[in-house]
Order: sequence, then structure tokens, then C-alpha cells
Amino acid sequence: MKEIILKIDGKEVKGKEGDTILDVCKANGIYIPTLCYLEGLTPYGGCRLCVVEIEGEKKLHTACTYPAKNGLIVKTNTEMLNNYRKKIIELLFAEKNHYCMFCEKSGNCELQELAYKFKLYNLSLPMLNPKLHVDATGKYFAIDHNRCVLCSRCIRACDEIVGLHVLDFSERGNRTFVAADFKDPIGNSSCIECGLCMQVCPTGAIFDKVSSYKFNVNECQKITTVCQQCSIGCPITLFIKDGKILRCEGVDLRNPKVQLCRVGRFDILYRNNIRILTPMIRKNGKLKKCSIEEALTLIIDKINSLTNKKNILCLISGIYPNNILEAFVKFAIETLGSIYVDSTDGYWCRVISQSLRTSPRNVECQIEDIQKADCILIVDVNFKVQNPLHSLVRKAARFNNAKVIFIGSAENHFVNIADIWIKTDSSIENRLLEILLNAINGDEKELKHPKITYEKPEDLHLAANLVNKAKHCIIVYGENLVKLGGTKTVNLIYETARKHDNINVVPLGPYLNSMDAQRFKIVNNLGFTNYNEVELAYLLLGDDDSFILPKFIEPNFLIVQSAYYSKIAMMADLIIPATTWLERDEKVKNLEKPHGIIDEKSFITKLLIKLTGNSLDEQIKREVKK
Repeated sequence: MKEIILKIDGKEVKGKEGDTILDVCKANGIYIPTLCYLEGLTPYGGCRLCVVEIEGEKKLHTACTYPAKNGLIVKTNTEMLNNYRKKIIELLFAEKNHYCMFCEKSGNCELQELAYKFKLYNLSLPMLNPKLHVDATGKYFAIDHNRCVLCSRCIRACDEIVGLHVLDFSERGNRTFVAADFKDPIGNSSCIECGLCMQVCPTGAIFDKVSSYKFNVNECQKITTVCQQCSIGCPITLFIKDGKILRCEGVDLRNPKVQLCRVGRFDILYRNNIRILTPMIRKNGKLKKCSIEEALTLIIDKINSLTNKKNILCLISGIYPNNILEAFVKFAIETLGSIYVDSTDGYWCRVISQSLRTSPRNVECQIEDIQKADCILIVDVNFKVQNPLHSLVRKAARFNNAKVIFIGSAENHFVNIADIWIKTDSSIENRLLEILLNAINGDEKELKHPKITYEKPEDLHLAANLVNKAKHCIIVYGENLVKLGGTKTVNLIYETARKHDNINVVPLGPYLNSMDAQRFKIVNNLGFTNYNEVELAYLLLGDDDSFILPKFIEPNFLIVQSAYYSKIAMMADLIIPATTWLERDEKVKNLEKPHGIIDEKSFITKLLIKLTGNSLDEQIKREVKK
């Protein structure tokens, strides 16, 4: 961008064409107070705290909205400006209930900080305090309208970042408040409780129910890592104090992966699953505590008693990172020689890898590319969990006039912005997608003579036309479609993308690393058939407490290594404690871990030593020498 030169407070400073005065000031270290402004949101100059004097202008202007120009002369720090700003802060304090000592945000409140900065030690104005209601109907957060300064950050974040626009102003004067939908309680509204409004609130108006009044943010250690609750991988900041996570926030409003969903923001704080803290052996039908050494000895005895070690089912959760996958491969494939090795997302990996092998053109694109598309076909996506997707689709619809086609049974926010909603029973979503894709490829036989019944068959014609006319169409599909349609449906998606240069694909896998190459090494490309040969099963599940072993697999001895008690853990003959994904994260060092938990790699190493006499590291060193 073209460089521009301004004079601010008597100093010559540089900026870029398109910057506002506030942008130039921030880039050159010049302080201007703000309250409604937040980087990543559209500035609108509502709070008036950033007003500046501009030579040649008769009135004050807001620095966050006034475009910087070459040769502009600006004053940001005069007595008149500071008196004006102090009076605005006093008006805010006088209008609502801002008794800081009773507020959850005290010590971390932007309004409180401004009051100290401008030396507002008492009020010269009468307090109005109009007694607005407190909305505590939400599951995760509450809204105290008496502490709201009407900065509209929450409204703009919900609209511009999340893409829902659930919130807006209601009423007038000092009874104005931020309302959800048609003044509905937040718990009964269309809010998806992602919590971004709470993160951007500068005061204590929107507060977290579980962590309020428990800590001061400034006393916490902040660690930025990647959320591993789904395949998207949003950057996440953890606030840790005394070894415990007290709050989770997104990192950067400008990043399309910023707005954590309710799972990423709240699941860690609210998870109440019972933790497995010690190994347990089943004796006489009951699980009894034992030591790690007893557990290891029992596993080795069981393995050595088998007639064929290849008949051991070794299953690892897809949530595990590469270093544990490597250790698992050493144990299961190279040491035991098991022919039944797989991951819990094995089926998904098999289907996707097979489809990719038959696709010579790289048809996949990044999830961020969705906002640049002019047509988006969405099939079987849980937008409440994979929340950033909704934001990207919304941006594409708003700024690219993108056409949105949604195939699904449940009415959700995709339906509200969709140009075409192909409403169907969830059991035939894959069949309708196949008919649509065949029509896009020029085969309209089933489109004209459908073998299944569905509402508004003419919508499939319209959808096919929209995809064919698009300059850049992206097909987004979720993991359930893979389970439902299998190789046939997924192959057809990639085959269609291969035939049409204007089509790309975004698969949403079960886990963050589901597409990692290391994972494909342990996933059997063909799957398994003779499960009746399985004599012993070792399931390394970690935080994955939803996994259930298929009924047709009935091992004589079941080992479950898991962080939490679950249905499958209660069926086990031997339970081993496991770490959670945050305890495995190398960046999160100060998190308090339950006593006695042994990490998975150390446990597998101990198994290898007992089985072979050599540690995992020694085996790796020998292989490197070879």
C-alpha cells in the first residue's frame, strides 16, 4: 500500500493508505483511549473516547473512523480533549451500575482502567441506575444489563465474526439494552452459546458462570495452543492459575479460526466425567485397584499365553498426536506383529485416502477458502461444534454474494442463510447428494425419475444449476456422511471435483490430525473381517470416552487405557489411566495433573522392555544405525 505522512501531536509519522487515524497512532505508539473499538471488528465511533482535533475541521472526529490522509495535522492529547473524554467516562459511570468492588471484572475492566487513567475519583453527576434485568438463562454465561456500556462489541462480534446476529439493541434512552432475537432470554434464543460476546465485552456485563469471581486474569499464566476438540483446530488461549484451567478464549478476531465453539470454550471447564486415576483389574467380576507393575505383568502374561500374538486387536484413538502413534506402531505392528491394528477414525481415513488416491488433481482446499467461494454445498455438518464454518459461510454469502446449498434434515442457521435447503430424512442425505452430483456431471436420469421420495425435487435442479454456474464452488461434508455413504458417496464427490475445475472439497474429519500421514500408516487400508479370531484387545482411548467396541468383537481379555470412566471402560478386564489432550500438550507445562497418571508413551515403553528387553528409544537407535 502507498505510504502516507501525517503530523500527529507535532511529530511527523508514517502510515499506509486506507489506515484510519487510530491505525496510524497505534502503529507509531501514540496512545488514544478507546472503548467500543476492538481490532477485528468494524469501527463505528460509538463511545466517542477516541475523538481528536484535526486542523481545518470545525468539530471533533473519532480517530477509529476518520481516514488518515497525506499531510493531515492531528492533535490527540490536548486539555480540551482529555476533559471531554473524562466527562464521557463519568457519564458512563453515572448511567448504570458500575460499583467496581462488586463486579466480577474488577481489576480487568477497560472502563475501570479508563477511570483510573483519567483520574475520575468521584462523580459530579447524579446516578441514574435504571434497574435493568439480569439474564442468567444461558447455560454457560449470564448478562447483567446494568453493567453494559452499550459499546456494541458483542453485537458486532456476533454479526461479523460468528455470523449469527442474534444480538442487537432494544428500547431507548437509559433503558437501552442488548437483546437476543425478539427480546428473548438468551437461554431461549437462537444463540449457540459460543461465548465470543463474553470474550469481547469490555466490562463485567457478560460473564462466565463457572469462573466468575474466582480469579484475576492478570494473575493467570496465559498459554496459547491449538484446540483439539474437532478437526478445525482453532487457536486457543488458556488462563491457568494454581495448575487449573480457569478460562479459554479465542486468540485473534482477524483469524477466521478465532471464534471457539461452545465445546472449545466451555467443555474443558464444565467436563465432569470421572477421572481414572489408578489401574484396575477385574477379579471375581469386580474391578479392583492395582499398581502399574501388576497391570504390566498381567498384560505380558496374557500376551505370552496367546497361541498367536497376531490376533491381538490394537486400537488407538484418533485424538492422539504423532509421537504416541509412533510408539503404538512400534508396539502393535513391529513387536507384536498384530494384523488387527487400527485407529478409531480408521474407517474415515480409509474412505478418504482411497478417494484421494483415485483423484489425480488436488481437489481439496483449506477451510479458510470457504469465505472466497461464490457457491457452497454443505452436507451433514454440525455447525454448533464446528462453529468457524458458519462464520466463513456467512462471510462468503455477505461479501461474495455466494449461493448456499444445504442438504440436511435439521433446521439450523445454515438453513436461514441457504438459498436452497434440500430438506431430507437424515438416512438418505447421501443418496440425495449422489443424485445432485450425478446431475452436475450431466447424468440426470435419476433426477428426472427419482427412486426415492423427498420434498421439492425441483430444488435439486436449481442446486445443480447453481453449482455449474459458479466460478468457485466448495463442497463441505462432515464425518457422518462418510459413515452413511461410504466409499461410493465420497468417491463421487472427489470424482465430480476432478471433472470440474471450479469445484473444491473440504472434508471435516473426526479429529485434528485425521488427515495426518502418520495416521495412515497404522490404518489398515482394507479394514478387517475375521474379528472372531481376536483373543485380546488393547484399546488406547485417552480422552475419547464415547468409543464403543462393535458387538461382533468379543475378545477374551479387554484392556482399556482411558482418561475417564466410560461404558467401554466398565466392560474392561484391565483399566489403565491415560492423559487428556491438554496434559499431553507440550506448551501446557504448569497444568496440575492427577497423581499417579503415567503418560502413554512411558507405559508403552515399559511394555516393550518387558516384552523384548529393549526400550523404545533403544529400538529406534538401532534402526537409525541400520
